[in-house]
Amino acid sequence: MWNSSHLENPDIANEIHEHLQSIGKYVHAQDIVDYLDKEDVRTWFGMKKTIALATAKHWMHRMDYQWTCNFKDDVIWYHKNVFLKQWAEIEEFMHTWDSDESTNNTNFPADSASLPPKKKCIWFHDESLFYVNDFRTAQWVHKYATATPYTKGEGASLMVANFVLVDHGWLHSPDRKESARVLFKAGKLWDGYFTNDNIVAQAQKAIKLVKEDFPDEDHILVFNNVMTHLKRADDALSAHKMPKHPLKEGTNWGIKSLYFPDGHPHAGIFKGMVIILKEHGYCDTSCVHAECPDFICDPTVEQPAYAVQQT
Repeated sequence: MWNSSHLENPDIANEIHEHLQSIGKYVHAQDIVDYLDKEDVRTWFGMKKTIALATAKHWMHRMDYQWTCNFKDDVIWYHKNVFLKQWAEIEEFMHTWDSDESTNNTNFPADSASLPPKKKCIWFHDESLFYVNDFRTAQWVHKYATATPYTKGEGASLMVANFVLVDHGWLHSPDRKESARVLFKAGKLWDGYFTNDNIVAQAQKAIKLVKEDFPDEDHILVFNNVMTHLKRADDALSAHKMPKHPLKEGTNWGIKSLYFPDGHPHAGIFKGMVIILKEHGYCDTSCVHAECPDFICDPTVEQPAYAVQQT
């Protein structure tokens, strides 16, 4: 419970996500251990000591990481069967650049009987993270120079987020007075964490700019952000942590009003998933697991029809 309570804190989870993203392609559970071993980080999170490596591995799974050697296969499949197919559908309406990079052409269909459709502009959301103690380690040093102390650790961070497109560069108004760029000091003691609300606010600002300054073009915003993948509606019903069976009085799962009605022997008690599913016409679900560990189900295990329907 100590481990899960810390990780379920959105501030800690977001901060660890950002730290792992800043490391690059190859991250390890040990990176979390080392990160939480920094005194300033522990102070932010209210932790007296770092965590064990075994706990860090558990956290990696809870944050939807998996240890694998062939994860590229999934990425390649998605690129081939989803992303590239959608890209091909709109590519003929995009600008293509000549090899000399001096001119560009719009490949509108030649057999178009009416006015050509608007050119489509694909804006990519870019996030870069900079640290105070980012500096060079190699330099020319005189042979009589003495060693100079330097600050350990990464230091405070600054995130720069913007939209970029080869046709127009960074997203800003022609007079550069308005821009979609966001400067964000991530951290519990600074601006907090770049959440879905920040993503939405920046997207709304970008939409306003492209509508006002590039009205003759259609625009598509492309995001690659971990936390947006986990977002759901604020009032959405989530089965995560929902009890499978009715709870005892005084320990209700107080998120939704799915309780036994007045007059029932267990009035006011949460019904649990089994009874709720049964009331909605599902078969006996008492033999089905409430959830797979970390929501990662074994693909080799055949799921009952009602379980698949529930998903």
